[in-house]
Amino acid sequence: MEPIVSRRHPINFYLMLILTGLFTTALATDLLTQFFNKESHEKVNRDMLPFISLFFYGLTIYSFIRYYKNSPTIRLDDNGISIGKKVFDWKRLQAARLTGKVRFPYLISFEMEGATLFFDSDEIVYLFDDVYQNIGSIKLVIQRKLKQDLGLPEDEPSKLFPISCANTFFETFKNNPWWSFRGLSVWLFALIMVGMFFHNKGPHPFEMASAAVGIFTIWLILHAWMMHYFKVSGTWLVVRNHIWFWKKRTVALSDILEVVFEVHGKQANSMRIIYKNFESHRYQAGTLHTRTWRALKQRLQEEHIFVRDECID
Repeated sequence: MEPIVSRRHPINFYLMLILTGLFTTALATDLLTQFFNKESHEKVNRDMLPFISLFFYGLTIYSFIRYYKNSPTIRLDDNGISIGKKVFDWKRLQAARLTGKVRFPYLISFEMEGATLFFDSDEIVYLFDDVYQNIGSIKLVIQRKLKQDLGLPEDEPSKLFPISCANTFFETFKNNPWWSFRGLSVWLFALIMVGMFFHNKGPHPFEMASAAVGIFTIWLILHAWMMHYFKVSGTWLVVRNHIWFWKKRTVALSDILEVVFEVHGKQANSMRIIYKNFESHRYQAGTLHTRTWRALKQRLQEEHIFVRDECID
């Protein structure tokens, strides 16, 4: 077979790490500047500022090192699998759990979707889905090498092609988006921005309006990311968005390996769709009530879709 080499994800790995590094570095620099500025922050315990600043500088370095260690280069070929500096013959691979949560080592560890590889001599290696761009291809090769018969289709899943299901009846799973926490955050923020504009227009109203529109647009984009809803028929699963109403992803149920209801930290509940080729997509749905999630779970199970519920019940 052609060798497969892992690629780190441009957004989930590189962009996230860059933004985190910029934030912690800027915060550390600001604290250090305050320490040397004797005319400001007289009530702050200035003696602690250098130590707090050093902590955030250290956190920046630690984050880069930790994330690179947690995402070593993976290479698969006919001879075996290499993960970072470790090289394993295929015969040493005893078993693999290719879906499920694994603990991501960090300053405060958290769980991430991933794979667990069991080698001989009781050696265990964890792979984390979100940090790799082509983790699906890697898992698929491992699955085939272990001869796990999951009924994978020879062709690419139909989700990758235009799909027409105009005459299909769908059961819709959504709630009123504007009375949810995410919806309230959007229109209340809009009202606040409008009120601030009319209360204090200033000498440059056009610039003020442009700034307000820009800030609200960013706020809207952030919340739109968390406002998905779902439609299910006997054949298809459709993902829609309350804000980006023109966008639609249609997935054949026959292409789905499993569905995961999960939550990351303080984010909204989300659905992760894992396909039979081990690709996955996650959709946050902060507007759905608990009873709607339960109804969606039951509907998917009726269509013989395995649902891994990690946050609802």
